[in-house]
Amino acid sequence: RRRPSRCSMQAMQAFRAGVRRAAQLRAPAGNAQQSRGMASAPGVDDFAESLKWKHVSRAGVMGCILFYMFAIEHPPTPQEQPKYEYLRVRTKEFPWGEKGLFEYWMTPGDDE
Repeated sequence: RRRPSRCSMQAMQAFRAGVRRAAQLRAPAGNAQQSRGMASAPGVDDFAESLKWKHVSRAGVMGCILFYMFAIEHPPTPQEQPKYEYLRVRTKEFPWGEKGLFEYWMTPGDDE
């Protein structure tokens, strides 16, 4: 007996899932738990619940916008980096000169 190919097995599974889903949609709702469309508490009006989350979402977006505006107007002040003797230690000269490879273009006023 020949085994079915993997492709035909996947097609059969998809077909069975579609039939199962169609049967679920056609079946009448047996209890209120299956007919509810939202995850709210029982007895709560779905429209009121969706309206509540609409307002919560809008308030959250407005809060994010206000925080962004505040952050743009009040940027953090940069702190001075301490001059430690172990930072930027160079014992051997670079093949491209005294400065680092990209420092030449970043420091203004140095014309060599």
